[in-house]
Amino acid sequence: MATLDGVHRVLNPDGVFISIAFGQPHFRRPLFMDPKLTCSLEITLLAMDSIIFSIQR
Repeated sequence: MATLDGVHRVLNPDGVFISIAFGQPHFRRPLFMDPKLTCSLEITLLAMDSIIFSIQR
């Protein structure tokens, strides 16, 4: 969670952060759904084992 806190802190108002994960989304989704992160979240499934999480401020 410390990494996402840092990303949220330094992300420009119109910035985008993209995280590519190679695992099931239910493991990472709780990290991105933290109420402290006042950003929009988009989850894109690329394949059975590839997910893109993008945060836009």
